[in-house]
Amino acid sequence: MEKEKELITTPSVVAAKKGRTMTTVETTESFYQNRIVTIKAIEKKNWGGFTRYPKCKDTIIAQQGRGGYFTGLNETEQTSLEEDLQLEKGILAPYSKYWLDYAIHIYNKTLTLDLTRPKDLLDYHVCMASPRVANSITELDNWPKAEYVLYDAEEDAKKENTAVQQRRRAFARFGKMSTSEMKDVLKLMGNRADNMSITMIENNIDKLIQDTPEKFNEILDLPNFNTRVLIEDFLGVNAIRKNGTHFLVGDDVIGHDLETTIFYLEDPKNQNLLISLKNKLEAYK
Repeated sequence: MEKEKELITTPSVVAAKKGRTMTTVETTESFYQNRIVTIKAIEKKNWGGFTRYPKCKDTIIAQQGRGGYFTGLNETEQTSLEEDLQLEKGILAPYSKYWLDYAIHIYNKTLTLDLTRPKDLLDYHVCMASPRVANSITELDNWPKAEYVLYDAEEDAKKENTAVQQRRRAFARFGKMSTSEMKDVLKLMGNRADNMSITMIENNIDKLIQDTPEKFNEILDLPNFNTRVLIEDFLGVNAIRKNGTHFLVGDDVIGHDLETTIFYLEDPKNQNLLISLKNKLEAYK
């Protein structure tokens, strides 16, 4: 009898018991994910030097807001889980009293969820909607109040691999850059590199790639890269000045922000001004 009861909780069997068509079953099952995830406590030391939650039970509940409870479910997911868990229609709605007593218990700082199972999937969505659970180990800063983090080995490996690819691309580009090009990257980061030694310039670029390779690649991929560098150079010798977000030559505004300034300087009608600014830059050097 216990096995029969357990079988009924699976989505495909519930669908069959309720007389759904195969198409409906497939739609319902696509809501499920063939993976196992773990929710783990984020280890933080308190003032006494001890980590949190030594051999104890904790509880996560659905958080409540103006729109009701944060369940993490859309209407389709709500309906599917109500059917698969054999619950009353509408009972998983955000304003339902069902959530008053709903609790997810975590023992020994870890909770493992099989996302092919309806109850585990429901727990998963509630956890993901809770500020107490960071949705990714690689993005903990996005959840400052988190006490737990979702750990999915496959998904985290994919994210880490993306970072690895960014770093490899960045270092490949770094290896082909001249010192002048390295300086240009640092200028667009707001760092004046004119008085830096080659060693310092290389070390700064290396640190940028190690810390944020995607930022390095993003800078090199910026449209109008050379014009952006020129504007930084013009600002450095006061050929152009800034007043708030505005860029001025003398008292004349040539752009209300960086993008409009780039457009102005690249406009063929304004090439005489651009040549004049370049001459001032050369004279300064």
